[in-house]
Amino acid sequence: MSDVNVAASVAVSSPVSDLVNSSAGIGSGSWVAARVSDENVAGGWLVIEDEQTGAERWCAVISADPVSVVAAAPVSQVELSAWSVPDGSMPSWVALLAAAQWDTARARSGAEQARRALDEHRNRLEAIVDAAHQYADDNDLCSRFDDFMFEQGLRARSRDYAVSVDVRLRVSVTESGHDADSASQNVDRNAVAEAIYNLSRYELRDMFDDFDVVDVERI
Repeated sequence: MSDVNVAASVAVSSPVSDLVNSSAGIGSGSWVAARVSDENVAGGWLVIEDEQTGAERWCAVISADPVSVVAAAPVSQVELSAWSVPDGSMPSWVALLAAAQWDTARARSGAEQARRALDEHRNRLEAIVDAAHQYADDNDLCSRFDDFMFEQGLRARSRDYAVSVDVRLRVSVTESGHDADSASQNVDRNAVAEAIYNLSRYELRDMFDDFDVVDVERI
């Protein structure tokens, strides 16, 4: 069955939760038209989950040709615009596909909830660490505070330091002379400085592979 042969229809879609306990006779095995957008509906078998203790039941609409999941969500979120009782019984694979879809959706929802809870925990921990840093600064706590934070796997305070480094560069300087030796002798500090000054940031970055730290001083 690929088309919806409706015996009842409504101008405004209604959620499955309102229809399942009404006189409409809606239940698992009904052939329904589920609203998938403001303008479109799709037909399929309706499968409603058994009663869940303390939780809202889910439902699914599974099309037969081609086989696909039209909708799968709590009964309050799936809206139907038409329904009928089919001529034959619903195939057994429909309920299995619906159950698999519910399990997958719930697993994704659980993972998303766990991710949000972890993000909230991390944000709260970061706020506590920031407050601890501010308290340490306001009360002139020594480096033992930072040692403690580090030992507990927490972020220690960050300070600014002036780090002196030695870098060796090789640049090309254009200079005149009657031979190579005289041209080399004519190179002065100004020519070298001008050659370095004319380098772009990216050229300068790529001109050295290493550097040596020679001094570190807290600012």
